[in-house]
Amino acid sequence: MPCGFPSPADDFEEADLNFNDLLVKDREATYVVRVEGDSMVNAHILDGDTLVVDKSLLPAHGDIVLVAIDGYFTVKRYCKQKDQLILKAENPRYRDIVLTEFMDVRIFGVVTNVIHHIR
Repeated sequence: MPCGFPSPADDFEEADLNFNDLLVKDREATYVVRVEGDSMVNAHILDGDTLVVDKSLLPAHGDIVLVAIDGYFTVKRYCKQKDQLILKAENPRYRDIVLTEFMDVRIFGVVTNVIHHIR
């Protein structure tokens, strides 16, 4: 006598699970980085998470970007307000960064996926 019942997932079996197919649009322009810090917690990006970053994408208002400001890397929300570019933290404990011409700013890509580690 069988124990249990057939899995409803049996009809959806795939040969292989390929995370590149799921997470990467441009393989040559995509890389991953590990998050350190809590400045983006309200965007559900936590310390220790892994970000998938696409350097081929131009940032648009509201995107989350990996950026270096004067040599220091950070992840923030890219916002255009009137004639200003502002990098916003998603944690009220951190101030917005208003970009000026006196800063060395290099955008290293747009975050396309967050891999949140549970265990």
